[in-house]
Amino acid sequence: MKLSKLLRTKLFLAILLLWGNMVLGQVHWETFSGNLFTNNATTMYFDSTDNSLYISGYYERQDGSREITNRIIRINQNKTIDTLPAFNGLRYVDAIIKWNGKLYVGGSDVFVLENNTWRKVDNSDPYAPAIGVYSFCEYKGNLIIGGVFIDSSFNGVHGESHVVSYDGTHFTRFMGEDSVISSGGIINSIVEYNGKLIIAGNFAGFP
Repeated sequence: MKLSKLLRTKLFLAILLLWGNMVLGQVHWETFSGNLFTNNATTMYFDSTDNSLYISGYYERQDGSREITNRIIRINQNKTIDTLPAFNGLRYVDAIIKWNGKLYVGGSDVFVLENNTWRKVDNSDPYAPAIGVYSFCEYKGNLIIGGVFIDSSFNGVHGESHVVSYDGTHFTRFMGEDSVISSGGIINSIVEYNGKLIIAGNFAGFP
């Protein structure tokens, strides 16, 4: 049965309209349906080993107290949501990574999740953050940490941005004295690219 020209035109327009709606829907931002953050979400990390997404931030408790809480939620592959334990002593989170099977967070300090409890990683002077840890990266088996640290032995300046390497037990200066970037800069991101470690941030006055 042949369709009339008018019917074919109507059918063609209907298909275009449906296709247009599909395309239009793909360019609109949508709020995640299980969004718990009513104040500020700060950092995300995707764990490709189990397809889970970790999101840190501040959200208000749902019991009406409106207390701002610094927490991490995990969105699982099946779209269920877990709220990770509350922090004890960590004021904010700027970096998240899964390393050696454990979840590490960096911010006002470095914490690791063990037995469903956050434990502060023992990184006392000279590797305690002076301002904060802003980035993580796994490189050659070690956890690479970028931030502003307390170590005052670098040119006598208190609080310099430099790169620290952690092997699970000890903190060391990545590349020794060359780990220092600048006294006024901040390392915002670290990635491995083509076998090399790339850092990005604000390095005023460097070199």
